[in-house]
Amino acid sequence: MGCHHRLDCEEHCTSHGAWGAHRAQFLICRSCGQVQELEQDVVAAVLLQSARGQGFRAEAATVEIEGVCARCAGERKVREN
Repeated sequence: MGCHHRLDCEEHCTSHGAWGAHRAQFLICRSCGQVQELEQDVVAAVLLQSARGQGFRAEAATVEIEGVCARCAGERKVREN
């Protein structure tokens, strides 16, 4: 497909914690465009801690993981057989 989807955190991310930073991870299917949100605080904490270690004052931690969703992967497998 070749399209890259840019996520708008104002609509898709959720706020966590007293400091109010967005913390979310997204699985983006390159085949059908489905977006699934993950909320793994451990991942966000590691990213934010790493940023602070570099002297960077992070206000958000958003990760986009692109690939193929389970449904599309199943369809590909059927077509290949």
